[in-house]
Amino acid sequence: MYGQFAGASHALALVGTEKADLAEFAASLLAPWLTATTVALPLLAQGNGTSTQAVEESVSPPDMQAVAIVNTVTASNAQNVDKALLSHLAIPLRDLIGQSAHDRDLAGMVDLIKKPTE
Repeated sequence: MYGQFAGASHALALVGTEKADLAEFAASLLAPWLTATTVALPLLAQGNGTSTQAVEESVSPPDMQAVAIVNTVTASNAQNVDKALLSHLAIPLRDLIGQSAHDRDLAGMVDLIKKPTE
């Protein structure tokens, strides 16, 4: 949940660089988008999206997410917005995208971020 607020704060900072009405942005775009994306949470919890078929059918494959994060970092740099709030996304995606994430969708990546028990 902290990540959600970090992302929302980052979005507000980016939009604020354009002198936009932040309250209007939050009410008309940000809050509805966040609300709409919460329907994916049960799918993440299922964690059964590790098959190639699931990746092919995924509307949010990990490689697309990695590109989106890079684009957000690029925009942040261009707008002089600190990208520190994105580190909780950028670092794991950078580390997970590749062979370990092959044939996985975002739900399948939940297992990849679990630390092994000793």
